[in-house]
Amino acid sequence: MPPEITVISPFFNRADRIQRSLDSLKSQTFDSFKAIIIDDGSSDNSYEVALSHANDKIEVIKQENRGFTQTMISACNSVQSEFIAVHGSGDESLPLRLQMQYEFLKKNPNVVAVGCGIQNIDEITGKTWDVIPQQTIRKGPINGDFSISHGEVMFRADAYRKAGGYRSHFRVGQASDLFRRMSRIGDFGYVSDILYRRYLALDGVNSNINNIIQREILSAISKDAHIAAIESNGNNNYSKDSLDKYGILYPYLSSPSRNMAQTLASASIKSWYGNNRQQALRLARLAIAEKLTSKAAAALIISTIGIDAMRKPLLPVVRKLTKGNDENDIDRLSGK
Repeated sequence: MPPEITVISPFFNRADRIQRSLDSLKSQTFDSFKAIIIDDGSSDNSYEVALSHANDKIEVIKQENRGFTQTMISACNSVQSEFIAVHGSGDESLPLRLQMQYEFLKKNPNVVAVGCGIQNIDEITGKTWDVIPQQTIRKGPINGDFSISHGEVMFRADAYRKAGGYRSHFRVGQASDLFRRMSRIGDFGYVSDILYRRYLALDGVNSNINNIIQREILSAISKDAHIAAIESNGNNNYSKDSLDKYGILYPYLSSPSRNMAQTLASASIKSWYGNNRQQALRLARLAIAEKLTSKAAAALIISTIGIDAMRKPLLPVVRKLTKGNDENDIDRLSGK
């Protein structure tokens, strides 16, 4: 018989973090699980370190580099268990994580995915902060933030498949895109206990301003398609959305969107703050072309005149416009 839970954890060049991560899986109080640990073409000795932890519950696989999203698609497609748990590379699942999330999903059949309280540890700033869920269950469909970072989520394998799984063109932002579609199938749940320790690494996706910009733009595209699907089909009738139909061509075929204009404007301002003025100008012009908003106009003005002596007096304005906190703080993302 297959295990109740399959834990999937791809990693790339994480030799110095694998020990704590796999030790945390070994410490789980829940017994019926299998962890699939995938070395995605690392150039260090990550595979050898991981392999030293292999046992009857931890399977270690080595492959040529395919990227996180393609690796997750392949791994999820092979799962035979009822539930899939993601485990971020280098992170720690505290001992009761699998047990409590499993019990939550068993108790709440309408819930398609469950998160938990997490402790964040920022290796760039040294800050730590906890994120505690404010609700036990949020009814789907959900348009806003999911309050789940990805690494700590557990979801039903059948709901994952019905939603269409991860989309291959989402190199980043693949989690929120998947969650939106899953929320059109069922509800999202949250265990309030802190069950997961998340490390924000110096070379992680959440520490690179260009990755953040790309993720925000992809998220805006996904959100627009999600909202359109809800408006077209209602809350209780799941169907594929326009991203499924048109793929990467969807942004060119969809109606102008204020959400997209605001996202492009924000991305422009972040680029300018990170000293990439040419990218800032391109994004500001795209924002204006999408829909003229005050933020899009501000982005164009800032990226146009914000050079040399004009840069310094504009910095306080830019910080106010970005409003980032903790991992999204503009200074952190820009390496300042």
